Amino acid sequence: MNILYLIPALRIVLGVWLILMSSMKFADVKGFAKIVAKYKILPERFVAPASYAYVFVEFIFGWWILSGQYLLYASYAGLALILVADVFLLKAVIQKKQIVNVGCYGTIINSPASMLKVVEMLVWTVLFVLLVLAARTAGGMI
Repeated sequence: MNILYLIPALRIVLGVWLILMSSMKFADVKGFAKIVAKYKILPERFVAPASYAYVFVEFIFGWWILSGQYLLYASYAGLALILVADVFLLKAVIQKKQIVNVGCYGTIINSPASMLKVVEMLVWTVLFVLLVLAARTAGGMI
């Protein structure tokens, strides 16, 4: 099967996923910032601005991927975003932090830091890698 056939499905799935995840975070951005603070990766003064920026960027990248404009750049941007989330989650799991809600769904749905969540995030990461590969094969300007 040619990887180019995956582009429309990946664009829709990943774009809608990012938009939904950011929409859930928009509902309680302050709560999301409190979740980010629990990871203790960022200095406290950067937690709120970084959290607000992350939610906004996640929403914009979702629409960008969905639009298909400059898809190679959009797919790299989405991959970078998911890798940031992966680093936060992996660090929490490795350090065995008791985080009841990792923040993927904002404060709406509690999703604890666990190996199961790591596997879920790796699946999303692989989908972004596939989108990058497909966009590169297509020339990136779809």
